Amino acid sequence: MPEIPVHRLISARRSARAFDPRRPVEDEKISAILEAARWAPSCANRQSWRYVVCRGSSLAALRDCLNPGNYWAVHAPLIAAAVTRSDLGCRITGRDYAGLDLGLSMESLILQCVAEGLIGHPIAGFDEEKAKTALAIPSDHRIFALIIVGYPGSEDILDETALAKEKAPRTRLPPEETVFWEGWGKPRT
Repeated sequence: MPEIPVHRLISARRSARAFDPRRPVEDEKISAILEAARWAPSCANRQSWRYVVCRGSSLAALRDCLNPGNYWAVHAPLIAAAVTRSDLGCRITGRDYAGLDLGLSMESLILQCVAEGLIGHPIAGFDEEKAKTALAIPSDHRIFALIIVGYPGSEDILDETALAKEKAPRTRLPPEETVFWEGWGKPRT
């Protein structure tokens, strides 16, 4: 638990890996997490995020795209591909905002997962081209992450490496390393 109080949804969020493969996510909870994603802020309200939700026939094809280190994700009953294209978002003075917009939307989705009693674990370990083919995503779009969604399950499905990650305390860099005041590298006075 952080020393400085933050909202319970933030302090409770964890990228857990042990999913219950026998417990599907209810339609109303899927709707709630997608609605949370929809209400995220975005540059000029462009809402440049797109999600492909996989829980039926596409789920097996998407599971085949996972890197071996993400073997645990095959136990989740739902995977959402988080997708965007740079021109869907704003471009201001050479900066593309679509990826930022998508990240904000993903965080809203993940925090809603916590509120619903679900795990929402974003991963980058997958074959993007294979996943785009499996989901018929146009070639000019990017899958930034897959979000693995489901209920907590038994840690018995985890290998030693994943179990160690599961049991490890949550850590963050100290603020002095990530936040500067009044200029780069300057500590708070």
